Amino acid sequence: MNLSLLKEILKDQPKFRYQQVYKAVYQELIGDWQEATILPLVLREKLNAECPLSIEAEISSSKESKKALITLEDGLKVETVLISHKDKRNTVC
Repeated sequence: MNLSLLKEILKDQPKFRYQQVYKAVYQELIGDWQEATILPLVLREKLNAECPLSIEAEISSSKESKKALITLEDGLKVETVLISHKDKRNTVC
């Protein structure tokens, strides 16, 4: 995902859209913009066309954590982990 392009796409959107996108990508670990149902359909389609997500693998080692392997636009790979806590908090690493 190209963050500069993402900012450009979201520049005419309400300010809260960036937080929704962040939550969808880094907390909910969506693999496709269509999964971000909190976003308007037109925006999801635009994001899929212009700023696609590239998650190669999603591995859930337990119900408390989820791992995802994300391929960046330059080919580098980043692994991220979502940890769900019993008190309803989430941590992203």
